[in-house]
Amino acid sequence: MGYDNVATANTLPNAPAFPQHMTRRTVWVVDDDPRLCQLLGHYLSGEGYQVYTAMCAASFLERVNDAPADLIILDLMLPDQDGFGVTQQLRTHSGVPILMLSGRAEVVVPDNPAALVRSVQMRHPCSSMAGSL
Repeated sequence: MGYDNVATANTLPNAPAFPQHMTRRTVWVVDDDPRLCQLLGHYLSGEGYQVYTAMCAASFLERVNDAPADLIILDLMLPDQDGFGVTQQLRTHSGVPILMLSGRAEVVVPDNPAALVRSVQMRHPCSSMAGSL
């Protein structure tokens, strides 16, 4: 499992056109549910974002440096690695904001929550992204 896709307003049915004079922000959607990737890709690309999708951690980590993200939407329960592990790997070289998704009903607590929180803290204030997303 590991298909990758790029969703744009040009490739998704019924997506509104994006004004060509504007700079696109890049969003990665990393989730093993292809329907969720397609849905998020549809709405985000319709709002003008360049959207990349990956269905497993390995595929995402292999390609994210080729298409750096302004935001990552990351599933906690990927088939090959959990979202906490992916976040720890990203934090060694990136402070990109990460929105975590989970379909689990119970709370997942990593081995060292305090260390994870410190490593996940955004290096950019929320207000810097709020006006541009």
